Amino acid sequence: MPWGVDAPESSQLCRGADCNLYRCGAKAANDLDTFIARRPVNCMPVAEDHYGRTVATCSVGGADLGEWLVRNGLALD
Repeated sequence: MPWGVDAPESSQLCRGADCNLYRCGAKAANDLDTFIARRPVNCMPVAEDHYGRTVATCSVGGADLGEWLVRNGLALD
Protein backbone atom coordinates (compact mmCIF):
# COMPACT_ATOMS: atom_id res chain seq x y z
CA MET A 1 0.00 0.00 0.00
CA PRO A 2 1.46 3.39 -0.99
CA TRP A 3 1.87 5.96 1.74
CA GLY A 4 2.22 9.69 1.84
CA VAL A 5 1.60 12.79 -0.09
CA ASP A 6 3.12 14.30 -3.21
CA ALA A 7 4.44 17.78 -2.51
CA PRO A 8 6.18 19.91 -5.14
CA GLU A 9 9.97 20.06 -5.26
CA SER A 10 11.36 23.27 -3.73
CA SER A 11 12.26 24.72 -7.15
CA GLN A 12 9.09 23.51 -8.92
CA LEU A 13 6.78 25.88 -10.78
CA CYS A 14 3.00 25.33 -11.01
CA ARG A 15 0.14 27.04 -12.82
CA GLY A 16 -2.43 28.77 -10.67
CA ALA A 17 -6.15 29.05 -11.35
CA ASP A 18 -5.30 32.14 -13.42
CA CYS A 19 -2.96 29.99 -15.59
CA ASN A 20 0.07 32.01 -14.45
CA LEU A 21 3.18 30.22 -13.21
CA TYR A 22 4.12 30.54 -9.56
CA ARG A 23 6.78 29.01 -7.33
CA CYS A 24 4.57 26.35 -5.73
CA GLY A 25 7.52 24.43 -4.30
CA ALA A 26 8.86 27.49 -2.49
CA LYS A 27 5.36 28.35 -1.27
CA ALA A 28 4.84 24.83 0.15
CA ALA A 29 8.26 24.87 1.86
CA ASN A 30 7.80 28.36 3.29
CA ASP A 31 4.25 27.74 4.51
CA LEU A 32 5.31 24.46 6.16
CA ASP A 33 8.28 26.19 7.81
CA THR A 34 5.95 28.85 9.19
CA PHE A 35 3.51 26.21 10.48
CA ILE A 36 6.26 24.19 12.19
CA ALA A 37 7.61 27.39 13.80
CA ARG A 38 10.73 25.73 15.25
CA ARG A 39 8.66 23.16 17.17
CA PRO A 40 9.98 19.60 17.41
CA VAL A 41 8.93 17.35 14.52
CA ASN A 42 8.32 13.66 15.23
CA CYS A 43 8.53 11.12 12.39
CA MET A 44 7.63 7.42 12.39
CA PRO A 45 8.93 5.30 9.47
CA VAL A 46 6.16 3.28 7.77
CA ALA A 47 7.66 1.97 4.52
CA GLU A 48 10.36 2.27 1.91
CA ASP A 49 9.63 3.62 -1.58
CA HIS A 50 10.83 2.09 -4.86
CA TYR A 51 13.93 4.36 -4.72
CA GLY A 52 14.90 2.92 -1.32
CA ARG A 53 13.95 6.06 0.59
CA THR A 54 12.25 5.89 3.95
CA VAL A 55 8.59 6.93 3.94
CA ALA A 56 7.39 8.26 7.29
CA THR A 57 4.43 9.96 8.90
CA CYS A 58 5.52 13.17 10.59
CA SER A 59 3.74 15.39 13.06
CA VAL A 60 4.26 18.55 15.03
CA GLY A 61 2.18 19.52 18.03
CA GLY A 62 -0.10 16.53 17.35
CA ALA A 63 -0.85 17.67 13.77
CA ASP A 64 -0.04 15.27 10.91
CA LEU A 65 2.14 17.27 8.50
CA GLY A 66 1.03 15.36 5.39
CA GLU A 67 -2.61 16.00 6.24
CA TRP A 68 -1.83 19.66 6.92
CA LEU A 69 -0.07 20.05 3.55
CA VAL A 70 -3.00 18.46 1.66
CA ARG A 71 -5.66 20.40 3.61
CA ASN A 72 -3.85 23.65 2.79
CA GLY A 73 -3.54 22.87 -0.92
CA LEU A 74 0.24 22.45 -0.78
CA ALA A 75 0.41 18.71 -1.64
CA LEU A 76 -1.68 15.94 -3.18
CA ASP A 77 -2.81 12.84 -1.27
